[in-house]
Amino acid sequence: MQKYGAAILTALLLLSGCSDSGHRETRDAVPKMLDVQLHIPKTAEVNQEVELSAKVTQDKKAVTDAEKVEFEIRRNGEAESEMVEVKTQKKGIYKIKKTFSEDGVYLITSHVTARDMHSMPSGKLIVGKGDTAAAKESDNGGGEHDHSGDVQIHLMGVENIKAHADVLLTAHVSNHNEPLEKAAVRFELWKDGESRHEYLDAKEAARGVYTYTHKFPAAGFYHVKVHVEKEEKIHEHIEMKVVVK
Repeated sequence: MQKYGAAILTALLLLSGCSDSGHRETRDAVPKMLDVQLHIPKTAEVNQEVELSAKVTQDKKAVTDAEKVEFEIRRNGEAESEMVEVKTQKKGIYKIKKTFSEDGVYLITSHVTARDMHSMPSGKLIVGKGDTAAAKESDNGGGEHDHSGDVQIHLMGVENIKAHADVLLTAHVSNHNEPLEKAAVRFELWKDGESRHEYLDAKEAARGVYTYTHKFPAAGFYHVKVHVEKEEKIHEHIEMKVVVK
């Protein structure tokens, strides 16, 4: 009987181990990546209303609970961009209506933050006659830096900043819709109205994601400028004004 009892106990322990292993595998499973499909027209006329939309899915299922979806709109050759947040969605499709009042080539990037992930596909929209200045520069041989608008920089971590507290400055950088790896990324910081500038060299934490942990010394308005350089061909930057409380 003791032999049978030992055999039964061993079998129960083995089954328990298999069960725990199965639960552990399920618990530690890597979540499926977000799939964001950006839909924008190729061309539009000046003052014509167009629809910009992003279809967000995960494992082929609609994502209806995204934390934030924004469309970043930047005209080719300009440093400033417009951020338009989407307030509503239907079956995982987030969209806005937009009218462009000037000719130009516009770079449209959908920034989707959902389920601890961030995705930012981009596309181009040609409005009216497009960018005649860029076309002339191209005909004349152009320059050595890539200012074509294919490099996208998105600064994160600058909301709800508190003085003397650690802030993880994060720059998502892409080129031709792909993460830009092994670039030299630097954060330039200065307080509004002051001449002293601080330069912080970021580290690449993931593909195309560059970070630096910083403490702002005092409350007030600050300028944050992100510089991106690579192989003497890419030299881009963006600048934002942030509030430190």
